Amino acid sequence: MAAYDKTILSAGTRLRAALEPVVAAHGARIFPVVSAVDEQLPFVTYFRAGTSETGVKPPGAGPRETVIQFQVFSAGYGEGLEIAEEMLEAIDGFTDDRVRYCAMMDSSENFDGAVPAYVQIMTFKVKTFNN
Repeated sequence: MAAYDKTILSAGTRLRAALEPVVAAHGARIFPVVSAVDEQLPFVTYFRAGTSETGVKPPGAGPRETVIQFQVFSAGYGEGLEIAEEMLEAIDGFTDDRVRYCAMMDSSENFDGAVPAYVQIMTFKVKTFNN
């Protein structure tokens, strides 16, 4: 992983790495926070939506829980739903040497007229091991 992969703030990069083969199989790319205005559909964005304290941890250890939100943008409703389902299968329950818990908390869908695209939105809670 990258040199900045030291805290809960970079948990999204771990999930992105796990999801890249899934989205690539659909000819899509995955971007942190935002994509180019003219990005070809389908594509995925993700961002950290918040962090919180873990109940039991060493003093001064800092937050160990975060919420990561993924948005799947697609030209067709079914295409986006298929990508979202495969993404869910890939990271719901995901763990590695840094991530100890990843589970979907919520999902919704929408249509973004500015793109224009159907949007599948998935929200995950992620917990990491202490440094």
